Amino acid sequence: MFGNGVFNEFNDFVDTSTYISDLAGGVNVHGVHAATFGPLDITHAQLLLKYAITEPVQLLKQTWDNYFPNASPDATMLITAHSNFATITRNALMSYPNEDYRKRILVLAIAPAVQIDPSLCGGVINIESTDWIPKLDKWGRKNIQNTTTKLTPHPDANQLFDHTIRSPTYENIISNKLYQYLKTGKIQ
Repeated sequence: MFGNGVFNEFNDFVDTSTYISDLAGGVNVHGVHAATFGPLDITHAQLLLKYAITEPVQLLKQTWDNYFPNASPDATMLITAHSNFATITRNALMSYPNEDYRKRILVLAIAPAVQIDPSLCGGVINIESTDWIPKLDKWGRKNIQNTTTKLTPHPDANQLFDHTIRSPTYENIISNKLYQYLKTGKIQ
């Protein structure tokens, strides 16, 4: 499953979902599109940082409600969350009452706006490069930094603000984590 950050039109979401699928060998990738409203995306992001339950948060929880009752009892779900979608995912996990389902959700957060506490789900890996967005989450950086992998920017990436999920910096590690998940049902 994939979820996008701010300022992503629907076609950007589809293109990045296809990119994620390609990195995983062509598997079907579902997702939740956090629609963009231009400059209002910043206001939405600020609300999410204060733990608001917004429409994308509700859509993500509905996705879990639709998936898990129809899946095998040991099925898991991997969410590849870019930037602000990590905040959406955190808020959904914090407000989701079904602990059994939450423990079956794994998160691969790329350039996350917040670091997700692994106690909220089955596992989390936060991956960042040279980017100020992940540095905004002071609590996460202090308390759960053991879930964060820090990468050096690829020579072809933006050396000062390496934030896009399609950066060559993230390509190999995303692909490796997706293949690991597809093979084992886990991420490490």
